[in-house]
Amino acid sequence: MQRKTYKTIQTAILKKYKKKYSFVLDYPEETSCCRYFIGQILISEKQYLHPTAKNVFIMLHEIGHAETSNIQMTFTEREFYATQWAIKEMKKYNFEVNQKIKDWFQDYIWDYCQQEYPKQKKRIKEFTLQW
Repeated sequence: MQRKTYKTIQTAILKKYKKKYSFVLDYPEETSCCRYFIGQILISEKQYLHPTAKNVFIMLHEIGHAETSNIQMTFTEREFYATQWAIKEMKKYNFEVNQKIKDWFQDYIWDYCQQEYPKQKKRIKEFTLQW
């Protein structure tokens, strides 16, 4: 996919979510850190993200935190559901990330899963990403 296409996708995503999370820009101290990070993306969108598949996916992942997280979730659950949401959105925009990025996200989630549930090895299967 050409770089211009990722820029088009990035612009569409920012347009869609910028208004929804505009409150983050005014009150970042009253929001969760993931919403604060979205605010930082929205403030500095031109400098922060170069339009590559990886960066557009990371942006979707961070927005996924705001879309899916709640206070009762464990860290593993927050990361898993944010990533699953990003995968679903990625498919809507019809682009893929390479296997290295997929493996990194999966390993990241499994590492936290092992830390949070050290005696429950079966739980790892619950947190297997569906690409």
